[in-house]
Amino acid sequence: MQSPVSPLTARAQATFATLLAMMAVMGLAPFFQVVSVRWPLRLRESPWRYDTAVMAFSDGPQLIILLSIIAILAILTGHRQALRGVSIALGAVTIAHAVALPFFLLDYFQVRRLVSQAHVGQFKAIALKTLLVAIGVAATAAWGAFMAWRASENENAGLRRQKGEGLVVGQPKAARP
Repeated sequence: MQSPVSPLTARAQATFATLLAMMAVMGLAPFFQVVSVRWPLRLRESPWRYDTAVMAFSDGPQLIILLSIIAILAILTGHRQALRGVSIALGAVTIAHAVALPFFLLDYFQVRRLVSQAHVGQFKAIALKTLLVAIGVAATAAWGAFMAWRASENENAGLRRQKGEGLVVGQPKAARP
């Protein structure tokens, strides 16, 4: 089994681990921002949950771009395992968005009653933008997870052996006396 040939030099491939670590820190930064701004947790309050969801969903495009850059580096350097990791991370983003969206909508209807009439239009616009971004991120992440998984498959895994190829042990029955 041959490993893919990378168009990058050995020095460029060696820096891949460093770039991956820096990108992981970049990916965790929005999470830490949401947690630090929204601390302490007040899960029983629907306005708090709604605002937290708006903040978290707004960081979705940054996460998709970051995972896409990691996938490109993984393809260029021939790291199938990193590409599989990207695929799994994108799948987790898809699942997290799919699970969180119904709760976001329920919180929207609860919080909408608390907003003054002067700000209802702005509130609805922000909610619609957040909903569209969250759906777009979930759909893009699902598609990206599927494509990254397909790209990470071994190119030679699906090929069938040709007759006479590989290790031949013994003789065919017809050739025996």
